[in-house]
Amino acid sequence: MRRYAWLLTVLLALSTDGWAEEYEIGGPLAGVRLPLAPTQHGEPPGYPGCIPELMASGEAVQDMGHRYREWGPQGQSPEWNLYEGSVERWRAYMQKYLPIRSFFDRQSQLKNFVAPQIPGARPEDIQRYAAPIYWVPRHAPPRPTGRFAQAVPVVRMTVDGPELDLDPGRLDRGLYVVRIIGAVRTEQLRPFRQPLFMRMAVNDGAEGGTSRYRLRLGYCDEFYSVAEFYFHAPESRRYRATLAVDRGSQVELLVHNVSLDDVLAGTLRRPIKTQAISDTGLAPSPTTRLSRQERLERDAAIWNAFPPVNAQGSTIGAGYGGYGSIAGVRAGSDQLTGEEIHQRYGRWVPPDQAGPMQGRPDWRPETVFLANPKLNLVHTIQDLRTGRALPDPYPFKDDGAGLYFPDPDHPDRGAVWTPIGNRVHQLYRQYYLDVGRFLDRYRRTGNPEDAHDAAITLIRFAYAFPTLDPSEYLSNTVHDPGPFGRDASCRRRFTAAYFLPHYAQYVKPIMFHYDELFPLIRSNRLLAESVGRFVPWVRSPEDLVELIDVYLVQTTAKRIMRYHYHTDVVDIANLAAVAGNRQVTDPWMEWLFSRTFIYPLPVAGVQDVMISGCTREGTEVVGSTYYAQQEGAARVAAALDLYLKAGGNPRFDLSDRRRYPKPVAHAYWRLENVVAGGDFLRIGDVCGPDKAPGHTLRDLGFARHGWRWTRDPRFAFILRHYVGRSDQSDAEWAEIERAAGRQRRAPWLENRSRVMPMWAAVLETGHQHDDSRFRRAAYVRLGFGTGHQHYDTLDLQLVAHGLPFTVDGGQRPGYSVPGDRTTRVHNLVQVDGHPAYRHSWATALADCPGSRFLEVDADPPPGVGLLRRQVALIDVDEGRGSQRLPPERQRPGA
Repeated sequence: MRRYAWLLTVLLALSTDGWAEEYEIGGPLAGVRLPLAPTQHGEPPGYPGCIPELMASGEAVQDMGHRYREWGPQGQSPEWNLYEGSVERWRAYMQKYLPIRSFFDRQSQLKNFVAPQIPGARPEDIQRYAAPIYWVPRHAPPRPTGRFAQAVPVVRMTVDGPELDLDPGRLDRGLYVVRIIGAVRTEQLRPFRQPLFMRMAVNDGAEGGTSRYRLRLGYCDEFYSVAEFYFHAPESRRYRATLAVDRGSQVELLVHNVSLDDVLAGTLRRPIKTQAISDTGLAPSPTTRLSRQERLERDAAIWNAFPPVNAQGSTIGAGYGGYGSIAGVRAGSDQLTGEEIHQRYGRWVPPDQAGPMQGRPDWRPETVFLANPKLNLVHTIQDLRTGRALPDPYPFKDDGAGLYFPDPDHPDRGAVWTPIGNRVHQLYRQYYLDVGRFLDRYRRTGNPEDAHDAAITLIRFAYAFPTLDPSEYLSNTVHDPGPFGRDASCRRRFTAAYFLPHYAQYVKPIMFHYDELFPLIRSNRLLAESVGRFVPWVRSPEDLVELIDVYLVQTTAKRIMRYHYHTDVVDIANLAAVAGNRQVTDPWMEWLFSRTFIYPLPVAGVQDVMISGCTREGTEVVGSTYYAQQEGAARVAAALDLYLKAGGNPRFDLSDRRRYPKPVAHAYWRLENVVAGGDFLRIGDVCGPDKAPGHTLRDLGFARHGWRWTRDPRFAFILRHYVGRSDQSDAEWAEIERAAGRQRRAPWLENRSRVMPMWAAVLETGHQHDDSRFRRAAYVRLGFGTGHQHYDTLDLQLVAHGLPFTVDGGQRPGYSVPGDRTTRVHNLVQVDGHPAYRHSWATALADCPGSRFLEVDADPPPGVGLLRRQVALIDVDEGRGSQRLPPERQRPGA
C-alpha cells in the first residue's frame, strides 16, 4: 500500500530571536514542536505526578484490553512545556486518547508578565507558593501525590487588590487573549467552588474606548490558565489593560504569570477561498428589496443581538438534571428552586416570546436581550454589554457571571442561577442554526433578503468563533468534578464544541453553508460596508472572505489538527474541499494521512485507520448500530470523493476498491442492518424504543456513494424511489432509472438469514411479504464493539408485527437506574454477576424454510466451560398479508 506518512517540516525564521521554528505535521495551524513538560520528582518528562516510587507499589488496572498501573501514565498523551519558564499545566479530557494540545504556547505568546515583576503588584502582595502535584489517571478522579513543585513567586489577589496594569504595547489588528495562570490554595477548595470573579478593562473600542469584562473562574490548587479574556484589536495601535479580582469573590487567587497571546497564531491573514465548489444557484449579488437604510438597520440588529466577547454561557436552568448534570448542583437560590423563582418572579425570555409586552409603545425588539413579561421588565443588549444586573424589582441580580449559593453544611452542594448565561448559550446555537434557516428560506422563496440575512449571520458567528470556549461556561466552572464527573475547566478541560447545536457539527453543515453563500459574499459591497461599521478593517468583499477564512475556516482546521475536535475522522478533508486552495490545504491533508484519529485507536494515517479501525463490514469498531450508520469507511471515501471533485490533490485518493474494499462493505451493511423488513439491529446506545422502526431508513444518502462505487441496481432503486435526483446529468439519471428497473422491490426486503460477524446472527422469515407487519426476525448479539457499547453478549431480540419485542432501554449511561448498558436489563443469562461484554461468534446458521436455526458461542467467564445460545425461528401462521388498494377503494366511503 502506498503510504503518505512523509513528514512535512516548515521552517520559519523568527525575527525576534533568529532561530528556526519546526512545526508539527499539518503546518503552523497544527503548532510548533514543543518539548515535553519538565518534572521534578523522577517522573518521565511530560508526565507530572507519575512518581516512580508510587507507581512501583500501585495496583494493576485493566482498561479496554490494556494493562496499566496506578500512578503511571496509563497510555495517556504527555503534557508539554508550553513556553520558556512555564509552570502552567494544560490538560484536556481527551488526553487519555489523543495528543491534544493548547492553542496557546510559545507560538502564540507575545508577552509574558511574570511575578513578582507584574506591573501593579505591590510588595505586600508577593508570596511564594509550592503547588501540590496531582496524578491524573485515565478515568478515576485526580489524586494528590504528596509531592510539591518547587515554590515560585506569586501575586496574591483578592477583592481588596491589587489591580494589575498591563501594557501589551502596539498590536496589529486581530484577536488577542489575556490569560491568567494561577492557583487557589488547597485549604480554600471545595467541590462546589466558592465564587471567584475577575474583571478586565481594555481600550479595544473602535475609537479607543474602554470595554469592561467580568468572568466567573474555575480553578484548582495547581497552576492552570484560570481566566482567558479575549479582545478584538480593531486597528493597529497601542493597547492597555487592567486586571483585578472582582466583587463577590470568596477565595484568594495566586497569580504566577499573565500571558498575552495571539489567538489567530498560525493562520494566514488573507482570503484563501476563491470559488464555490457547489452549484446551488445562489445569485452572486441578489438585489435587495429593502431600502439601503432598512437593510443596514436589519444588519445592525442581527450583529448586535449576538452576545459580546467574553459572555459566558450556561446549561444550568430551571428543570436542570438528568444526563450530564452535576451531582450536588441545582438551579435556583439558597431558598428557592428554579421553578419557584419562575413562578414568583417570572421567566426571562427572548424578545420574540415576550407576549403582550411587544405591544408597548416603547417596545424596540432589536434592543432587547431578555424580557420578563410577569414583571414587565426588560434587560437590554446595552445592559448586557456594560455588565448591568437584571433590573428591579427582580431580586436575583445576575449580571452575566451568574449567582452562586454554596451550601454551608455540604461542601459538594449548592445552587446556581444564570438566566443571562442560559440565553447566551441559546444564542450561540441559534446563530449557527439561523444560517441554515435563512438559506433554506431563500431556496424556497427566492427572497434575496433571506440570503443576505444568512450571510450577515454567518459573518457575525465567524467573528466570534475563536473566542467560544466550553471550558469557560458557567456550568463548567462551578463544580469540581463537573459534568460527567470531570473537571471541565482545569485538569480535564472540555474542548469539544458544546456551544454548537451538536458538538460534532463543526464542519457540516456550516462550512457548506459558507460555500453556498460564497458567490454572494465575495461580490456584495453593501454587505462589506455594513460589516465595516463593526469591524473597521473590513472595507471590501475580499475582507469579508478573509474574516471568514481566518476566524472560522482556519480556526476550525486548527482545532481539528490540535485534536480539540475529533468526532469525524475526515472532516479536515471536508474543510479542505470547502477551502478549495491546495497550496493552503495540502499540509492539512498530510495531517489526515499521517495523524488522524478513530476512537479508540492511536493516531495514524487515514489510509491505515480506515482498515484497522473498521470491521470487515466497513463500520468502525464502535458498539452501537446507531453510531455505525455514519461512522465507518464509507464516510472516509465519500469525503475524499468530495475533496477530489473540488479540485483536491490527486495524491490523496483512496478510491481503488480492490485495495480499499471497506467503504463498499459499509454501504452494503447499511442495507443488511435492516431486519424484518423495516426495523434495525438495536445494539448499543441510542437504539431504544424511542427510535421507531424505519429509523435508519430516514437517511438514505449513502446510496449515492454505493451507486457510484458499484453500479449495483439495489442502490439505483433507492435513488430512483427514495432519494431522488440531485446533480446527475440526464444521461446519468437515465442509467440509474434503467438499473432501478432491474430491482423488483426495496433491497432491504430481500434480506435473508445471515451472519454479520461484529454485530449479530439474524434469522429472517416472511420474505414474500413487502409489508413489514408480516415479516419476522430473531437475532442474537455477537462480536465485540468498543465505544457506546452495552454489556449484551448473546442478547436475543425479536421483531414481529412491524415492532421490536424485546428491546432494552437503548440509551447511554445516566438516563436510567440501572443504566441501559447493564447486563441484566438485556434478554440474556448473566453468570455469577460477570458483565456480558466478551467476544462471541456464530457456529451454525441454517436458513431452512419453516424452521430456521442459529447457534452462537461466547468466550465464557471464569469458572464456566461453555457459554452458548441456540435459537430456532419456527413459522406458525403467515397471516393473509396485505393487498394494494386500487384508487377506487381509496375514496372516502369506499
